[in-house]
Amino acid sequence: MSKLQVHNQRHSVIDVTSAKENWNIVVRVIRLWFVTDLAKSKIPFSIELILQDKEGVRIHGSIRRTLIYKFQSQIYDGSVYSVQSFSVAANGGSYKTKHHPYKINFQFGTKITSLPAQMVRESPPEYIPLSFISGPGFDIDYLDLFYYYNFFIHVDIIGVLTGVGIERKLQKDGRKIKLNVISLDCDGFHIECTLFGNYVDELNAFLSSAEVQNVVVSIEFGKVKVFQDKVYIQNCIDCTKVQFNLNTEAALALKKKRMSSSSESPSQRLCQLSEASEHNLEDEFLQLTPRNTIERLKDCKEVNTFIILRTIKHVFNDDDWWYTACVCNKAVYQDSKIFFCEKCNKHVMKVSLRYKIKLCIVDETNSTTFILFDREAKLLLNKSSVEIFESHDKNGNLSKEFSNLLDKSFLFKVDSRNDQGIRFE
Repeated sequence: MSKLQVHNQRHSVIDVTSAKENWNIVVRVIRLWFVTDLAKSKIPFSIELILQDKEGVRIHGSIRRTLIYKFQSQIYDGSVYSVQSFSVAANGGSYKTKHHPYKINFQFGTKITSLPAQMVRESPPEYIPLSFISGPGFDIDYLDLFYYYNFFIHVDIIGVLTGVGIERKLQKDGRKIKLNVISLDCDGFHIECTLFGNYVDELNAFLSSAEVQNVVVSIEFGKVKVFQDKVYIQNCIDCTKVQFNLNTEAALALKKKRMSSSSESPSQRLCQLSEASEHNLEDEFLQLTPRNTIERLKDCKEVNTFIILRTIKHVFNDDDWWYTACVCNKAVYQDSKIFFCEKCNKHVMKVSLRYKIKLCIVDETNSTTFILFDREAKLLLNKSSVEIFESHDKNGNLSKEFSNLLDKSFLFKVDSRNDQGIRFE
């Protein structure tokens, strides 16, 4: 066989090993993401890829930092390419996106040629029932489809969003990382999914800008974890793909099935997930957390959490009750006919409407002014800011949903800090 024939010969991904060179594979980029360098946050550490050939076999690919400039404008998510002259290494370590024994590393001389999309069909997610995830034979060190002792295992899942937790921050390696939890339901089975970092921003943007009832969520390339004998899913670096309010064939079938079920209400509102504890929310509010008043809270120098019974007497109408926010939650302003975010220090296209409600709160000792931002306001009104905005009085009068809060009393959980700042739930 001539050198030209060897060069043009195409191979199946399943045959790729480190035993030879001169591989030539035709693959579709199923997933492409940048890995952040924790030491240099503005410079990517690498580009990682999941590649699939026409037989449906997948392999992991990696482009190191020094070659990002060379390939980032040549290869795109969802496109089909011929990839030649790469090195092959063992697919070792605890973090693997594929069960292929090898992975490919792009080199300076690697050649990429764009090919027609029909050469490798687009592969839809292969969802599995939630009941399978904790079944026997499940290997939590892998992210994707494989067969193990005749058990079909996959971490592409789909379900109806039934609950959202309270956003908090996790201290890790000297950095604070956003964290929140969502709950998905499918065919009577439930699973909790932990989202970190940018995925929390995506969740917040969705909750603020869209209908949240009977919404289907898709998670691809999720990482399965076990904590205190409980199986759950979390996003893995930036590889995981999360889609909210999905309208694919699988999503529509799930919605239809759920709506026809007599045991489930399709209009059921999202529940608020609480952190795992030995007591429930009622105990926390009524028995376990100390009570306080507005008067004592104003003079409080103690760092503590209190429960306060308060009545809403007035909703201020002198300022807008909403603001336009970036996905990072920071308010944006118009600049050059688009929006600019000071926190991100760039112009942004993806913005959402968020609550900023100013209230006069009273108890038997004093009064004070509170500002409710998005999370608290949604819990109080049971509606997103977009829903209220679309139905509000265009003459500037407050919506009836705000009026319904007047003269009603609520238990608030309040954090008292040395800086006198107050956060309440």
